[in-house]
Formats: sequence, C-alpha cells, structure tokens
Amino acid sequence: MGEIIVAIKNRLKLIIACLSLVAVQCFAQENVPQIYVDAVTHKFGTVSEGFKVKHDFAVKNLGQAPLVLRQLQAGCGCTAALADSSTIAPGGATLIHVTFDTSGFYGYKSKDIRIESNDPRQPVLVLNLEGIVEREINIDPPRLYFGQIRKGSEASQSVKLNLKQNVKILEVTSRSDDFTITKQAEDQLLVSIKSSAKVGLLKSRIVVRTTSTSTPVVSIPIFAEIVGDLVLTPSDISFGMLVNPNSQQLTQRVEIQSASAQAFKIISAKSSLEAVTVMVIKPELEANTHQLLLDVDKNYVGPLSGEVSIQTSLSDPAEQNITLRFYGMITRPNT
Repeated sequence: MGEIIVAIKNRLKLIIACLSLVAVQCFAQENVPQIYVDAVTHKFGTVSEGFKVKHDFAVKNLGQAPLVLRQLQAGCGCTAALADSSTIAPGGATLIHVTFDTSGFYGYKSKDIRIESNDPRQPVLVLNLEGIVEREINIDPPRLYFGQIRKGSEASQSVKLNLKQNVKILEVTSRSDDFTITKQAEDQLLVSIKSSAKVGLLKSRIVVRTTSTSTPVVSIPIFAEIVGDLVLTPSDISFGMLVNPNSQQLTQRVEIQSASAQAFKIISAKSSLEAVTVMVIKPELEANTHQLLLDVDKNYVGPLSGEVSIQTSLSDPAEQNITLRFYGMITRPNT
C-alpha cells in the first residue's frame, strides 16, 4: 500500500510541475510584442510611368512588450521604405512610408517590403504594393529576337510603337551598323539585319526619342546570332549540376559540320579551363564533319565555365577560329 501512495504522490508532483511550466509559458507569452498591420497590401490602381506611388502603412503593437523594427528591406532599388520610429510601445503604432518609383516600368507590377522585428510569433512581415503602370508609348514586341541567321543572309522583323494621343516620334537611331531601320508607318518600324553582319553574337538596341514627358526615350534591345558555314551541334555544352558524377557524365560530344559540305581539318582545339580536355576524333581527316570530345578531370570540384577555341583549315577568316562555350557545376559532398 505504501508503495502505491508514494507513486501517486510522485505523479501529482509531476502534474503540478507541468502545470506550473505551462502557466509560466503563458505568462511569458503575454509579455511579448505582437506586430499587426490592418492591410498588408496596397493596390494603387493604374498610374503613368514615372509616377511615384506613395503609401503609409500603419504598424501596430498589440503585444505587452516593446516592438522593435530591426530592418526594413525593399525588393529592389525602385522602392524605398522609412519608419517614423523603430520602436513601438505596447498598444502604440508607427507609420512606414513607402515609395515606388515607376520610372522604367510598365504593365502589372508587385513590389514587396520586408519587415524584420522582435515579434517571436511573426518575426517577418511582408508589405506589398501592386498595380498597373501605363506608358505613353508601348513597344510591341518590347525586344527583338532574331535567333540564328546564316552569314550572308538577311532577316527582318517589324516593331509597332503604340503611342498615346499627342505623343510624337522625334528620332529613331541605332547603335550598330549591322542593321537598318525603315519606317513602314507612323507607328511601325521594320528592322533588318544586313547580309554583311559578322559571325558571332549581335547585341544592340534601337533608341526612340519622343515628345512624351514621362517616357522621352525608349530603347528596343536586339539579339541575333550570325552563324557561318560551320555549325556546332550543340551550339554550347551544358554539363549541368553534377553531384559525385560518373565518368559518363563528365564527357560531352560535339559535332562541327560545314553547311555547304566543304571539307576541312581541325588544326587545334584548346580549352580555357585546365580541368577540361578536348580531343579531336581523327584530326588528320579532311571532311565536312568532325567530332570533338570534352572530358572533365574526374577529381575536379567547382564551377565549369569556359570555352574551347577551335582552329580550322578553312580559308574564310571568319571560319578559321570558332568558339564553343561550356558551363556547369560539380560538387562532391562526400569528399
């Protein structure tokens, strides 16, 4: 009987201890800050580009201890946030003034402001501005992608300038001699890549100057790749993200082919990264198609970023030296 009584007493002591711990935790939780915002999202509707959206968020402390706003972090440099006070007393409030500069933006936009505080239940609170930014001049398409163009060929694309009423185009200029711009209509341009464009990547832009007060200058990016007689398949090599790769994953094959079926030799092929070796299959062979093997050192760890410089026997200077890019990442967590 005595043993039973002792066991009951011990159990009661354990229950009392647990209840006391819960009571202490509840009391402690009552003495903590609690961040609260009535509406974390402000919808600013539709504004013109260049307009600065401003909104004040009221941040309240519903807790029983001072609330400390440790950091305000905007999602990009176009958005700024400033609090009247970084410490809010229990039951108090402060304002966070948020400004979003819409210059350079158009279409639907959503901008976040991250608040980090000492609220243990919600240490991070995200505020949001969202709405539509309209331009007085809209470009369709906003950028021109020509893709691959054979050397000596021409390619054209149209771009439409949707102008608001009373906005006029003053000047259209280009930053490259590799393409021409023809005015098809008052609000439409024809952009043509010249047949004289050199082999390689073509990155340029068209600059449109207008009478718009909010968008006086608009840039239209242009992207194209001028390819010669030699075609690389694939055009670049991706080893991917490799974890403890096997030998098969560390080897890639590429084919070099003459589109005009012209026979040539591969004189040399060298990698810019020491960990990547290049082997030409049958280098003595003169043919219209050749193959290369890229092998990564089996002990290599880190980023794979470089290029293979390939020298050929073709007479065209543009075809004598071509470049094959490669990229990837190798990790070995078990080493």
